[in-house]
Amino acid sequence: MIDCIRPPAASDEIRFTNRELVIRDEESYLRFISCIPKYVMEFVPSPRPSNDPLLQIPRIDFTEQMMLAIISHEPNCLIDLDIISVDLTPKAMRVFCRYSDPGRVVQKIISVGTYCAVVVCRFDGEVIFHSAA
Repeated sequence: MIDCIRPPAASDEIRFTNRELVIRDEESYLRFISCIPKYVMEFVPSPRPSNDPLLQIPRIDFTEQMMLAIISHEPNCLIDLDIISVDLTPKAMRVFCRYSDPGRVVQKIISVGTYCAVVVCRFDGEVIFHSAA
């Protein structure tokens, strides 16, 4: 399992199924990439390949770098998300994230997931994710 920093608060309806990840090793990185769909709309007869750049498995030197990722998986609606800044303090790395309000709910049963990932200099201290207003 990928090391998740903290689960979303139960009272946070918009982010109820979001995850925040700090990936500090190759094994966790490859496990994260294995969760990215290889095809767009896999339920259609001839799905087209995904053009997600992480499927090319770009090299990350985990002795010097790490990956921060936020994931949203909201059935039947879309949440736009972004990591807008990363601040380093003497005791912690603070990651500021933006989560949009849920998009229009669709009537079909679909599963929509989005993520945002950034590579930053390795920091072995505490990483704290904040929702930016």
